[in-house]
Amino acid sequence: MVIRPAAAVLIISLCCAADVRAQAPAGSEGWSAIEALPAGTSLLIDLSSGPPLRGTLAASGADALTVMLSTGEQRALAKSTIDRIRSGEARKDGVGNGIAYGALAGAGTIAGFFVWAYKTCGGCDAPAVHEIVPPAMAMGAGIGAVTGFLIDRAIRHRAVLYRRGASPGGTAGLSVRLGGSVRPRAAAVQVAITR
Repeated sequence: MVIRPAAAVLIISLCCAADVRAQAPAGSEGWSAIEALPAGTSLLIDLSSGPPLRGTLAASGADALTVMLSTGEQRALAKSTIDRIRSGEARKDGVGNGIAYGALAGAGTIAGFFVWAYKTCGGCDAPAVHEIVPPAMAMGAGIGAVTGFLIDRAIRHRAVLYRRGASPGGTAGLSVRLGGSVRPRAAAVQVAITR
């Protein structure tokens, strides 16, 4: 299979120019999310000092909440003493970000390897870059995507419901942008990661 340089650039551009965002787990991370929770919701609470508390929500208000601990004790906690509240129920991580990051890492690793190999090759008799790099990057992306999928299937996390200092409705995101180009005997990959 022969891929012309212009077609290779188009294929890499379409595959790599995506914008992938990793969003914070569900929840607005503002106190209003806690006030909206029904009584009986399972919570894991990280305090400013002391060990984390695990219990169920008994009541919540504008500046405090009451938690029923597993010992049967009810404990009132002021909002100012709470650093973070997570869901008490662990759930499986979504696999989309693992697939995307795995594919990007796999394709990037293969592209980096070929850039290094062609630079150190000198005058060796190697196939043209545009003939070998795109299919190799696709294979690396596939292997990375499968690996990312398997890793994400194994991860369980607790949704963050409240974090001290978080703006209501705000999300903490990470943006990864990839770009690349392929010419005879040369290849380039650009990666930009922003918060």
